[in-house]
Amino acid sequence: MNMQVQAFKINTTSLLWTAAGFIAAYAVHFIAKAAGVPNFDRIAIFCLCGCLFYYASVNQKSETIINNVMIGVAVFLSASFLYNLAYSYLAIPEWDFLCFYLFGKTGISHNDFYDPAVFHQQFEALQLQARTSNDFMEEIVKVGFWYPPPSMFLFLILGVFDLQTGYYIWQTLIILFLAVDIILLIRFYMTRVNPDAKQIKNYVLPLLLVLVFPDLTASIYYSQTISLFLFLLLLLIYYINSWKAGIFIALLVVIKPLAVFFGLYFLIYKKWKAVAAAAVTGISIVLVTVLVFGLQHFMNYFTSPPTNRIPDFIYLEYSSLFGVLKRLQQQIPAYINPGNVKIIYYSLSAVVMGITLLSLRKLSRVSALLPFLVFIPLALLIYPATLFHYNILLLPVILFLFAQQLFSSTVLNLSLLLVLYLVGMYNFFFFNVMLWGILIGWPFLLKQFKNTGHFKTVPV
Repeated sequence: MNMQVQAFKINTTSLLWTAAGFIAAYAVHFIAKAAGVPNFDRIAIFCLCGCLFYYASVNQKSETIINNVMIGVAVFLSASFLYNLAYSYLAIPEWDFLCFYLFGKTGISHNDFYDPAVFHQQFEALQLQARTSNDFMEEIVKVGFWYPPPSMFLFLILGVFDLQTGYYIWQTLIILFLAVDIILLIRFYMTRVNPDAKQIKNYVLPLLLVLVFPDLTASIYYSQTISLFLFLLLLLIYYINSWKAGIFIALLVVIKPLAVFFGLYFLIYKKWKAVAAAAVTGISIVLVTVLVFGLQHFMNYFTSPPTNRIPDFIYLEYSSLFGVLKRLQQQIPAYINPGNVKIIYYSLSAVVMGITLLSLRKLSRVSALLPFLVFIPLALLIYPATLFHYNILLLPVILFLFAQQLFSSTVLNLSLLLVLYLVGMYNFFFFNVMLWGILIGWPFLLKQFKNTGHFKTVPV
């Protein structure tokens, strides 16, 4: 009986400290929100976590209490995360769901989805005028389908349903993929740091790092396919040394062409089985596309590419190197001629690519996975159409860096992430540049801080 009473007291105490963590996180969130500074609530909660870790490091006797408090913070962030996801169902966004919905409806109409006239007919039939702006007409209706023909398979499901039903189904699918992504990311971290750990407290830290990541749910509010892309990217990492990785490269390219850059890794390291699998998968997808939509769609895509009709002003929205140069040219037109923007872009892209390729040998000495991970920020920098909500693709990189433990102190490693997150909250381009630079210089940093790292390359 005494043992039962004691166990009850321990469990009650643990629950009370967990509740205290939840309340503390809510209080910090509430006060930070009241300050009116964008993203300050995430920064404040991150700092709260850092303080808790510091207190635990200097007071070993309080480790159990701090663990329970951290669980409470994680519960609050999880609840906030779920609330934000649920909130996304309340309104159908013009960008990018209505674009995808129009794609799907045009795709199942068996008409030429690269013909702007066909798009305009569908647009009128669906009565989307009241829900869209003039920019929608310029960027979507007058352009036609943006992507290569195989990408249409992503949106066909939307063509089967009415607008409201299609939105609910689409949001649910991309949210489910994001939830699975988070689970895989935590496994990605844990199997490299402590694969035998089974206690809940050991999963709290990677969960916190993911939940406070800048604009974690932004892609959901834009109804974007990035959560699906990240899912396939994580599977690619899982099968990085298998021919199956080639299958995922081909599927990734269908979703976002930026995945072409990932294929460079497999070519450079002569992973011919994966290259062959990518080729076979790609050819199979093309053949199925021809059977479903016809060869004429491919002919139309190459003879009258939609990229020729996309208005130039949309590149000002992008967080890529090209987007930054376009904005810079507008700000200082006297110093940068519009005709020279592409020349500068190609030149800088070549430099970035060259530095990356020259660094691969040193990177492979640190970790077998590092030479692949560096292609993620590289792709986001060079791919012209990178948007800020592509940022969650950097989560594997973030967890890699933290798992490497550049510093012996967890607080110092958290401080490094805090700096990165601060940059990421306000400028995705510089966030991406910093991560690329850190990965390129990682062997030097490990040597500088006399830390060989302990990142393991076992599967997720």
